[in-house]
Amino acid sequence: MLHSANSKTQSLPNPDFLIRDAGTTWAFCPLTPEAKRWTEENVHLESWQWLGATFVVDWRYGALLAEGISGAGFQIA
Repeated sequence: MLHSANSKTQSLPNPDFLIRDAGTTWAFCPLTPEAKRWTEENVHLESWQWLGATFVVDWRYGALLAEGISGAGFQIA
């Protein structure tokens, strides 16, 4: 959904995760303390590459991980 600059009555959601499908990899950036805690408890991070605050996973796992994050009730952008 696109929001116009004049649309001040609608607020944008505050996402818990930023997720980007880059084709051969997916990038996940947990933004909130709850998202960071969920990531620590549910993702085997030693298997993935960290780039700053973002971790990158192989394309074969990206969609499933995004589905798990969404299923846990997190807002995704």
